[in-house]
Amino acid sequence: MADKNVQIKQRNETNDGWDNLYPKTKAELVETGGSTVAEHIADSAKHITGAERTAWQNKAEKTTATTAADGLMAKADKAKLDGIAAGANNYTHPTGDGNLHVAATGTTNNGKVLKAGATAGSISWGTLTATDVGAAPASHAHTKAEIEAVLTGVISFHSHASGTPTAHKDTHLTGGSDAIPVATASADGLMAKADKSKLDSVATGANNYTHPANHPASIITQDANNRFVTDTEKAGWNTKQKAITISNTAPVSPAAGELFFEILS
Repeated sequence: MADKNVQIKQRNETNDGWDNLYPKTKAELVETGGSTVAEHIADSAKHITGAERTAWQNKAEKTTATTAADGLMAKADKAKLDGIAAGANNYTHPTGDGNLHVAATGTTNNGKVLKAGATAGSISWGTLTATDVGAAPASHAHTKAEIEAVLTGVISFHSHASGTPTAHKDTHLTGGSDAIPVATASADGLMAKADKSKLDSVATGANNYTHPANHPASIITQDANNRFVTDTEKAGWNTKQKAITISNTAPVSPAAGELFFEILS
C-alpha cells in the first residue's frame, strides 16, 4: 500500500475554478470535545491506568435483581419471561350489556334466531313470528274498493257465477274492455313492450356512471419503480453533497460545490 499526497479542492460558486481546502491535520489544530488533540494528550486526567480499568471492571453487580434494585437476572425470572408471548398485556375482557358473548346454541335451537330481551344484557334463542318482522298475516281478504284504491284502472266487473272468476286476463291488457293503463313515470300500471325491450337491453346491475376527468394522487397505486416525492424531499436531496472525484486529473465538467481530491504524488 502506497502513501499518497492529496490536495482537496472544491469547485467555487461561480463554477469557473477550484478552491483549495486544507484540513486540520496538526494536533494543535484538530479539535475534540472543546480542546485540541495536543491539549488532550498533555492532560493526564484524560487517560486511565491499567489498575483503574481493572477496578472498574470489578464493579459489576453480582446480586440478583429485585423490584427495588438492578442486578443479575434470576433463572426463575428468565423462565417466566420466556413463557410470556411477545407483546403480551394484562387484558381483562369487559362485561355488561354490549360486551356479552352469543348464548350457547345447545341442541334444541336449530333454526332459531337470537332475540334481545326486555332488560339490558338479556338475550336468548327464539323463533321468529310474523309480528317480529312486520309481516302480513298468512291469509287475508280485500274488498273490491281496496283493490281499486291501489290500481290505476278500475275493476268494473268480474263473473263469479261458479265461485271462481272466469278467464279474463285479456280484458285487462291494452285494447281490452277493462284495460289497465300502461305504467308512466308518475303512475303504476302495465309494463309497455317498449319498456320491456329497453329493460332487456340493460345489463344487470348497470348504473349511470361517468368516469372522472381527473384522479387525486391518493388513489394511485405506487410501487418500487413509481413513487411520488414531496417538495421537502426534493429540497433535501438538492442539498446533498455534490460528487467527489479522486484522481490526478480534474473532472471535465464539474458542478459548483463538487469536491476533487487531486493526487499529487
